[in-house]
Amino acid sequence: MSCSLKGMENDKLNAPDGINTKDRLKSLLERTVDDIKECSNVCDAYMKKRPLARVLLSPLWNAKLLEFVELFATRRRDFEFELTIHTGRGVDEAHVKLDTINEQFAYIYLYPGRALISGDRVNAMKALFEQLVSPEQKQLLDLVNTKGGVDVLRNNDKILLDLEKTASKGSSSPSVEGHRTRQTNSANTDPEVEDLRVDISEDPNTAAEKNRVMITRCFDQLMTTVCYPL
Repeated sequence: MSCSLKGMENDKLNAPDGINTKDRLKSLLERTVDDIKECSNVCDAYMKKRPLARVLLSPLWNAKLLEFVELFATRRRDFEFELTIHTGRGVDEAHVKLDTINEQFAYIYLYPGRALISGDRVNAMKALFEQLVSPEQKQLLDLVNTKGGVDVLRNNDKILLDLEKTASKGSSSPSVEGHRTRQTNSANTDPEVEDLRVDISEDPNTAAEKNRVMITRCFDQLMTTVCYPL
């Protein structure tokens, strides 16, 4: 979409609210960049979770990721609105530009031939999440339930460690290392067990907040590497 916006002329003309198109789009683009960074942060935090935590907390993580489906659908509508009110192009020409954008990105809609409304997108992603659950993950969840559920895991070290070993063996995408150094434990607490307990109890918002500093540094380093030579 950013490429499609390059050809817009008269970007200094004021919209009905008195703000010119250039400033409106700049503000919208900056918000969108922040949204993309936050989405990346959440995805990165999820990938750093242990396989067992991913399975046990999958409903919470699915709900968190679906928030971004809604958010980016809103951002899309925001861009469409800005294109429509752009007085230099006119409504008809803006619609032509949007049709071109729709064709370019039709593959992300999952329903060929028509753009999805917000509810369609959420339902499509929910269905996709269900399809992506591996047989090993389903078996692990069944095993957790037979052991008594998540509450039992928090109070039974042996069962917790056994399930973690089972989850790690059955995972094709192991979590990022670094869990063992994340917690400060007392001398009477097994660091591995305590870390596991935290991991299966930590909600997505908390995990994302802890990860934000690290992902921000990665973005800053990337921007320095890519943009500085320019």
